[in-house]
Amino acid sequence: MQSYPEQERAAVVGAVFRLGQWVAMKSYTLPDGRVWRTMDSVDRLEVVTAEQLAAAGRLEVAHGAHRGRIVQAVVSSRAGQFRVVCTCAPGAGEICRDGRKVTWCPSLNSARDLWDWHVYSGAPVDSAA
Repeated sequence: MQSYPEQERAAVVGAVFRLGQWVAMKSYTLPDGRVWRTMDSVDRLEVVTAEQLAAAGRLEVAHGAHRGRIVQAVVSSRAGQFRVVCTCAPGAGEICRDGRKVTWCPSLNSARDLWDWHVYSGAPVDSAA
């Protein structure tokens, strides 16, 4: 898994030495059954188990025209925290407060509160980059 908190997809990794550097050959299966392979520097990856990934909270949420999800970070200093995403408008993405790019919530309850704040206050969302 790449070492940034928004990462949601893990891959099977085989490390190889290439051109004087350790790189990881990553492969994962797409929903349609095809296998996708990429290479990445090993210093940008975090090792996670299938159990850690399965235990991470992922909750689909909806209300009226709002469709989104609450996702728990698995890696980085944000591990265990939650972010909220909504697709209510073109270019919509991370729900944020106070001009931040992502509002990280320390618990699932606080993430649900952020979702409710967004849905019921008509709060704007920031584009996900």
